[in-house]
Amino acid sequence: MMSAITLKDILAARQRISHFVKTTPVLTCKEADKRSGRQLFFKSEHLQSTGSFKVRGATNAVRKQSASSASLHPHVDALLLVLSVVFMM
Repeated sequence: MMSAITLKDILAARQRISHFVKTTPVLTCKEADKRSGRQLFFKSEHLQSTGSFKVRGATNAVRKQSASSASLHPHVDALLLVLSVVFMM
């Protein structure tokens, strides 16, 4: 069983992925709030180069693995670079 995710885990992941993913805005919509009866927030992950939030998890997983194995680090960086170029095409 996996342990609970802590704030420390979140901050570490943020640091690992910060150079590889875009900072995306959180949007609100008064009409949606009105219709739902509560305040809604929309995270605009569709603005990532992949069009989804998946790039955050994938980047974090690869970077986390590379951090635990120094010999993998250059290869992981190269893979991430190639993948980012391919997705930008």
